Amino acid sequence: MPSAQEGAWIVIAGSITGDPERGFSTTYDSDLREFSHKPDAVSHGFTLGRSDDFNLGFVRSGRLESLWWMDKQIGEHPETLARIGREMGLK
Repeated sequence: MPSAQEGAWIVIAGSITGDPERGFSTTYDSDLREFSHKPDAVSHGFTLGRSDDFNLGFVRSGRLESLWWMDKQIGEHPETLARIGREMGLK
């Protein structure tokens, strides 16, 4: 297991909720299982029964540092990453 300073990969599942009248939002969840290598996190994501409908997160020191879909980093603002991280139980 990597140290908090090195960081770790986790699987993140997003779900869209809402309706056309009130609007839609995405909620995020994770089992927070940490992987030292991204391919291991991808393999775990496929075991969750969501096909390829999941993201990866890189966590360092208990904070979500970046969000990915496979090998493509999703450019989220730091405030958005912090909100997603808190929603999943990170710092």
